[in-house]
Amino acid sequence: MNTIMHFKTQLAVPTILTTILLFCLSGNAQRLSLTGSFGASNYQGDLANGYTPPFKLDVSGGATYDFTNRFRMRLNISNLSVEGDDKLSKHVYIKERNLNFKSKIQEGALLGEYDLVDNSFNSIIPYIFLGISYYHFEPYALRIPAGGASNVNLHYLGTEGQFLTDSFGKSLYPERQYNRNQLNIQYGLGVRFELSERVSLGVEANIRKLFTDYLDDVSSGSYITPSQWDAGIYYAKTAKNNDLLFRLSQDKYYYSWKYVDPTSGKPITQTDQTALFPRGNPSKNDSYYSFQIRLNIRLNALTSGGNDFYSPRNPNGRKQLRCAKVY
Repeated sequence: MNTIMHFKTQLAVPTILTTILLFCLSGNAQRLSLTGSFGASNYQGDLANGYTPPFKLDVSGGATYDFTNRFRMRLNISNLSVEGDDKLSKHVYIKERNLNFKSKIQEGALLGEYDLVDNSFNSIIPYIFLGISYYHFEPYALRIPAGGASNVNLHYLGTEGQFLTDSFGKSLYPERQYNRNQLNIQYGLGVRFELSERVSLGVEANIRKLFTDYLDDVSSGSYITPSQWDAGIYYAKTAKNNDLLFRLSQDKYYYSWKYVDPTSGKPITQTDQTALFPRGNPSKNDSYYSFQIRLNIRLNALTSGGNDFYSPRNPNGRKQLRCAKVY
């Protein structure tokens, strides 16, 4: 059942936005453009401390609709990835913490885009954009700790005690629970090169402001101790809560506590009294961003043979009459 629900969630954003796109296609084709982009994405958060994580592939597609010569609405569907790994940090204490994650992100955005110069008389056009996005993320372990299994969903385990309860079944850490489907604010800037009346190519930078600190599954400044995990497992057994028992005992706290000895490189055994560098920093939310190359094709290029009355786009000749054809 969980697999089916997860699959439906991943399909929800593309399905809704595709429906909107098809509705737009029924309008004025001369105002509509189809877009395709590819580039690289990255993230900033608790597991990007002291280094820049590796960039991952980012692919997008969508459409724009021109309301004026300089303002348009933009519908964008993106599939991108981010990851972070403490072992890459230049700070020794971060290397010792030894946390890591990877996550694929599916995103649908509705943006307003504004040209800073009039594209009627310019072929190089800087622009800005701003809007809202709905996205889904799913953090997994990037590397397998000693004693842990592979391909582990970190959210499902509740690495910061999200699913621990007291003896009455009340959540111990409700503030640490997070939703993997969220909204973000998306903004950025770019430069578009008008190659012809119908085709343009742009480069842009795109930043997402998030309302969660759990994109990387790390936020709290403290760790769940072994006695807390054991108490949670005991309660799940006595309450015959098999789902909770499976969550807590699948890999126990291997994915919550990963400290390594800086000399030997071996795991440091966690005790209730262990006090090392904080797990995370809850005072600042995560973010992710991307750099892309974007191709735009005006739809009337696909549905007509062109207009004999106007010249191709160029800095001096736009909207002037063509030379008459000779037959």
